[in-house]
Amino acid sequence: MSISYLAIGSVGTGFFEASLERGLAMKPDFIGADSGSTDGGPNALAGIAPGWPEATFYRDLSLLIKGAVTHNIPLLVGSCGTSGRDWAVDWFADMARRTAQEYGLSFTVAKIYSEIDADVVVEKMNQGKVHPLDPAPTYDEAAARRSTRITGVMGTEPFLAALDAGANVILGGRATDTAIFAAIPLSKGYDPGLSWHAGKIAECGSSAAEPRTRLDVLHLRLEEDHFIVSPLRDDIRCTPFSVSSKQLHEVSDPFVMVEPGWTTDLSNVTYTAETDSSVRVAGATAVRTANTIKLEGVERAGSQRMFMLSVRDPTVLDAIDAWIEEIQEDIRTRCDELIGPGGYDQCTVTIRVYGRDGTMGPREPIKSFEGHEAFLVVDVVAEDPKVCETATSVIWYAFMHAKSPGWRGGGTVAWPFSQSIHNLGEIYRFNVHHVIEVDDPMEVFTLEVEDVST
Repeated sequence: MSISYLAIGSVGTGFFEASLERGLAMKPDFIGADSGSTDGGPNALAGIAPGWPEATFYRDLSLLIKGAVTHNIPLLVGSCGTSGRDWAVDWFADMARRTAQEYGLSFTVAKIYSEIDADVVVEKMNQGKVHPLDPAPTYDEAAARRSTRITGVMGTEPFLAALDAGANVILGGRATDTAIFAAIPLSKGYDPGLSWHAGKIAECGSSAAEPRTRLDVLHLRLEEDHFIVSPLRDDIRCTPFSVSSKQLHEVSDPFVMVEPGWTTDLSNVTYTAETDSSVRVAGATAVRTANTIKLEGVERAGSQRMFMLSVRDPTVLDAIDAWIEEIQEDIRTRCDELIGPGGYDQCTVTIRVYGRDGTMGPREPIKSFEGHEAFLVVDVVAEDPKVCETATSVIWYAFMHAKSPGWRGGGTVAWPFSQSIHNLGEIYRFNVHHVIEVDDPMEVFTLEVEDVST
């Protein structure tokens, strides 16, 4: 007994059409495709923009739908449009309809909506059914109600409900990456540990192969006591190293994988070369746990502007902190004049010094600074857009004329663009890292099914 499937790591980032065709020729039982992430920050969930342009999503999605429908196998897509918000599910459904017209196809689409009303979250709070995940911000009724949007991260059950409803193209809202791939194997009675672990390997597609190139399609085959991972191109290969590295991906503990309703133990997993390009994986075990749904929510953080500059003056570089500190009093005074008393304190100002600790900030372990130049990125956030605009102009001007602490002459800085200050507009932040208890895994999700044809 075996079951096989094709895995797409990120709809919208592309894959080789030849790899998809090669995989389809192997007669897989389904195609799974992740389309979401929080890696790009909160903007997609806030509704500013999805992670990629429509053309990139449509190219990938249309090829997957065409392949699945013509080969009479299901397509499961999770976290549509990066965030999985309701609008993105409808957007992907529109693309599915366009695909039907373009290729003359007929199929049944399931749309799974994952947005949760703040009233539902508050009710769960009042019932003591909202629990933090470490590290978690303060999350109370006020935080829930000021959220621009909240989604629940679904497990396998909504996908299986869609299949039971007769859908062969499933467009899911926000979902755990692994649930997309674990749903069908679990429903067919395959070992839960293997089903979940295979999903973990599958969720980034060919990133489980080496050398690392652009993402592509991955093939997985589950047997009774192991699964096999294989690439679908001859110029990359799966090795025990490349596959096992996925055990470190996006986890706080590489030996424990927590999913909605399941916890998987990876401490006894083995990775063995099956061929020169494929790997046999065995040893994961999973147990049932309480039904919980992770929340993802965003709230407005304010308006943001930024500017960039480089400095190469060695007298500045020798005392760059003093150089920055010396202009602070002038900045505060000028902000008070233009904004009012305490004007500067209405802003959050972040100064990143690239070449020293711009990437890691205070966590940078190398404290010395020996570069011949530095690049500074300064951003200003304020609740009031006018305050942000005024304060940023003051801070920018102060940096432009900041005197060197190392000699009596003036200083020189360089701007990479003719427009010195850049308006980044409204910005958002994630405001929750909690789960809610549910009696039914479908409790906060909505399923709609429609027939699509030319």
